[in-house]
Amino acid sequence: MRWPNRKTKCAPGPRTSLLRSALRLLCSGALVLAATMANAQTELSDFQSWDELDVSARVAENVDVSWVSQGRFSTNFSNPATYLTGADIKIRVGPYFEVTPSYYDLGLVSVNDHRGHFRVPMLSATMRKNWVGWTIADRNRFMGAIGGGNDFWIYVNRPRVDWRVGASSMGTTLFLWDEAFYFSLFHGWTRNRFAAGARKEFGKRWAADAYYLRQDDSRIQPRDLNGLGLTLEIRLR
Repeated sequence: MRWPNRKTKCAPGPRTSLLRSALRLLCSGALVLAATMANAQTELSDFQSWDELDVSARVAENVDVSWVSQGRFSTNFSNPATYLTGADIKIRVGPYFEVTPSYYDLGLVSVNDHRGHFRVPMLSATMRKNWVGWTIADRNRFMGAIGGGNDFWIYVNRPRVDWRVGASSMGTTLFLWDEAFYFSLFHGWTRNRFAAGARKEFGKRWAADAYYLRQDDSRIQPRDLNGLGLTLEIRLR
């Protein structure tokens, strides 16, 4: 048996050309559909509970020290999804500006049950202005993530609006904030976090925030996150 001569080619007829074009189009469509389905399968979502306890004390006229503990609990993946603890030192500089250096220990569990641990030094600068019944603030935060063999840094900007409900003696406000994250690991703005809720002060020593949270992330799973948060604040002095 002889192999056909590769130098000899037959010109395809119009039906053959049409059939080839149809097959190419069908294959391309199948590949696009498969890629879309695979991408949709990897974009996971979750509902979480964010619970936090802040204990603070005034150590000087313009300086507060706080101890912060937080746990984030998932309904779909291993728990706790994230847990952190650490300290803040809030320094007020004039009536509208404050600087807060912080240090946290952060642990997390990925959706694939991979565990990580990071040391997180942090520096925040916040501008805040009060009007009658309103407070507008903008917080800029720089943080590092050290550990896990892949150190990186994050910049976060969070504008926030608070609106007082009722008399000031009631200590009740509604708030909105939106937080954008820049990750050096991905060289871009890859996460946005929005929250809306209410704050209630119980005298001078206790306060609580309850809020709804929505987070969208283009690189880290889960991509879509909804949650409810509760923060309890205790002031010792």
